[in-house]
Amino acid sequence: MDLNFLSKTSLIIFLATLVLGCGGGGDSAPTLTPPPTPTPTYSLKITEDNAGVIAYGSFYSEAVLQLSDSVLSIFLDYYGNISSGAKCKLENVTNERGTTAVNHHDSNNDFFVNVGERVTIHYDSCFDHILDDDVTGSVDLEIIKFLIDENNSITLEANLSTQNFQLNSIEDGTSGVVSGDFKVTYNLTDDEVITVESDDEGFFKLTQEGLSESAENFKISKITFSERISGNYENKMSFRGDFDSSSIGGNFTCESDFIYFAGNYPTSSDVSCSGDNSSINISNDTVSLDDNGDSSYEVLGEIIWGEVFEGYIHSDSNRMGRVQEIASDLKVGRKSLSTRQIFEDKLNNRILILTTELDVMFPNSLVAIDINSHEIIELMSFNSAKIKSIIVSYDASQYCSVLEESDVFTCYNLSDNSEIFNLNIDYGYESGDPNFDEAKVFICDAVAANQTNDYYALRLGKQGYLDCTNIVLVQSGQQLPISFKNVPSNDSSKIGGLQDSIIFAPDDKSIFLDGKGYTVINLFSVPINGNGFGELLNISLSSDSSHDLSIVDGSLFDWRSMYDPSNFTKLGKFERKDRSGWSNHYSAKFFEIDENKAYFFDEDNKIIVYSYEQFLPTAEFPLELPRDDNVTEMSATESHLLIFSHTGIYAIPKKELNAQEKYNKACSLVIESGNEYWGSMDCQFSNAIYDSVRNRVYGALPSVYGINGNSVVIIDLESKETIDHVYVGSEPTSMSLSGNKDKLYVGFDDSDKIIEIDLDTFKTKDTLVIAAKNVTPDFLNGDIDLVVGLISFMASSPFSDEEFIVGVDEGFLSNASYLSFYHSDQSEITESFLEGTGARKVAFLEKNRLIGIGTYGGVEEFDISGGAIEALDTQYYSPSGYGSPIFDELTISSDKLLYDIYGNVFDMVNGELTSPFNLDGGQYSYGSLILDEVDENIYFVSHDLHVDHGVSISKYSLITGEWLGGLNEDISKKSRKSGVSFITNNGDIGATNSKGKLFLIPGSSLK
Repeated sequence: MDLNFLSKTSLIIFLATLVLGCGGGGDSAPTLTPPPTPTPTYSLKITEDNAGVIAYGSFYSEAVLQLSDSVLSIFLDYYGNISSGAKCKLENVTNERGTTAVNHHDSNNDFFVNVGERVTIHYDSCFDHILDDDVTGSVDLEIIKFLIDENNSITLEANLSTQNFQLNSIEDGTSGVVSGDFKVTYNLTDDEVITVESDDEGFFKLTQEGLSESAENFKISKITFSERISGNYENKMSFRGDFDSSSIGGNFTCESDFIYFAGNYPTSSDVSCSGDNSSINISNDTVSLDDNGDSSYEVLGEIIWGEVFEGYIHSDSNRMGRVQEIASDLKVGRKSLSTRQIFEDKLNNRILILTTELDVMFPNSLVAIDINSHEIIELMSFNSAKIKSIIVSYDASQYCSVLEESDVFTCYNLSDNSEIFNLNIDYGYESGDPNFDEAKVFICDAVAANQTNDYYALRLGKQGYLDCTNIVLVQSGQQLPISFKNVPSNDSSKIGGLQDSIIFAPDDKSIFLDGKGYTVINLFSVPINGNGFGELLNISLSSDSSHDLSIVDGSLFDWRSMYDPSNFTKLGKFERKDRSGWSNHYSAKFFEIDENKAYFFDEDNKIIVYSYEQFLPTAEFPLELPRDDNVTEMSATESHLLIFSHTGIYAIPKKELNAQEKYNKACSLVIESGNEYWGSMDCQFSNAIYDSVRNRVYGALPSVYGINGNSVVIIDLESKETIDHVYVGSEPTSMSLSGNKDKLYVGFDDSDKIIEIDLDTFKTKDTLVIAAKNVTPDFLNGDIDLVVGLISFMASSPFSDEEFIVGVDEGFLSNASYLSFYHSDQSEITESFLEGTGARKVAFLEKNRLIGIGTYGGVEEFDISGGAIEALDTQYYSPSGYGSPIFDELTISSDKLLYDIYGNVFDMVNGELTSPFNLDGGQYSYGSLILDEVDENIYFVSHDLHVDHGVSISKYSLITGEWLGGLNEDISKKSRKSGVSFITNNGDIGATNSKGKLFLIPGSSLK
């Protein structure tokens, strides 16, 4: 709010300009209340001397709107999750900021604003862009009506009241006080409308240095129209009101049916003000005076609109065009409790919360929310203590505090807040460096054990040193005489300072540390024994991130993956990928295992609901947050999922998170006519293969497909029916049929296992799980003690019903560190392996002979007949001239001819490379190819980005050496991505596009 002192003929008037960002709703302004009957009398005689000041009557109305709009903006910013208009600061105070806060007096504890409840908006040294001032004070809104209809139109009606609301003009240093009591109505549809009216006893008053300006008996409205003019929204203001000015010495009235704004100042207007037998009219910018009440007007001059309206009215509302988004967020409950940490107290059915120092109700306190009643009670106020973190014991019977830059560890009884013990923690050893040893010890953080009530691990650091380099244990109020520096093989060059996550193993017999900052080290494990810590283990997991380690229901979690902490094998992952294939980051997660629910908050501000046991998404809920808000944690009551942030709690009714139709769909074959393909399956396949014995398609459905994801769908091409969805596990990708085609082997993305499906009974079993092993491959430079490898590819033998080979990637570089030959009726790998192949793909040539296709152009032949995998010969070639072609898409014929996606042929027998169907001189390539050795044709397949179905095919005859036709054949416009492709018994080509949609295209049509 700008404070202005305007003078006219030695008269000084105190005026306030307020700038509106609210409004909207109707097609026209609300009908103005007619003047009361009999016509009231006004004491101020309007003359030529004071007419210039009276002409600013619109200014008073704008002031009332400004305060109302500021309050409504903060209310809607808070509940509708829009960027706030208040930019808080404390003038001339370094590193301190003011605040705005919303305090909802929630009478029935349902998190929602209801009729009859009160919401208090607090300003503390805040610069507000609507008020355009530094302000301090509180404003109450008593809710009369708050509705969101089926069209998402928003209506809010409330009584607004404030006393001693302080205004400080940063521009000229003046200050003043506002008091008021009146009704505000807000409506947002396509347009935005704000209406302010005083009722019988309502008022608005400005006071400064003994002078006052007040308004009563007023009704003011502003409409912001959805249509833009010259880049801005058009606005219309209308008002009437009675004003009393001590600076002028009398009262008068003003009203206007319209003042239009399409820019900074009015484009047209009609305003009239009346006093004691006198009046003025303002038509557009011309002021005329009737000083004797005879309706005879004399033109005095033109008003300077820039001194009346200083940009508020035309200011575009940040809510225009976002009614659906805002309405959705207004359906989410809020609680004004700013959060740093939360804990579950299952013993007492409540959630424990450590608040921030800036929380309005309970600053720097430990509070509890009852899961059933939602009642909030304060358990402990830490007052001005610099609390860094709180730790709660596994049974929530005690809690402990860690202070900033302190070595004090204090634990309390949660039932009565009585102190249990207070320890000054000792660093536990001396390094021999006097500077380090004499530096003050501080506790970086602490963690509670999982099964022992009074057992804690503390990370320690020294002031003046960056890393936290020691761990000590505290049990039963005593520091145990062991520390991390007692670890027999501890090597600071390996671990480089203890990382952010530290947790106890589920059995409390080890401590896990994250491997943050390392390429392949994901986890450090430190066993605990009676004499101290045991041997430090550096563990490499099949994970893309080990951050945010936690133990949930006995399982080990990182950001998105679940592991068995006894052997570190991966159990599955909760993954959501963007359009580019990158995995989304989750900032918070919460598990309700009894309800088979897992909730994740992702970087797109969406809550993703998964089935906990199947790792499948079932629902999502968008939650648009202000840019300056950060979600820290999640929890739940009986009825709501709670999202905790720095600004408060978001409460989402669980009924909004039930399984949604978009995630509940079955994969089926759709018969289509009039297209170049006769059928399609829009199932987001990660892979698909063909079973020529049963005339079936097996499609791997990733988790993104929803409730039927993480499965293999079995579709019969004879009946055109879906036979079954067989659940197989998290993110299936690779598939391969056994030699007799009675089994389907399934591999997984970023995983360490192979499962098999019996194709007669559809029963599944784990065929192979790669166990953690002690191995140090050369490329890891000796950093790894224990490795859990990824199965990067597999191939079953067409010459055996039980045998297949896998490539195991221990460096997580998308190629195999070694090959393992496996017999599926054995519990362990029975054949030896060869390390360092760097393979991307293998294929069997005969029963005991296979070739591997390397990452950098190698084609290597292996013999597996002697109980070991033996490399026989390696040959290299570079058909495209680029040095590193896409070798994992080569196709191999029975006579050892390799066909690549550039149109080249490599003869493995004599080592010759020819280019009989080279594509544009090697400049372009397709994504995959199909070799039909029966008809001696070859099909080149890729994604086509320029047609709806997105598949491109070219057909080449190996007999005649001629191109036989194709579908969308312009290779220069195609993507090199392959999808998957196969040929059926009927000669139909199956091919997927970039979205995993499978098309069945008659091969005979490619002419």
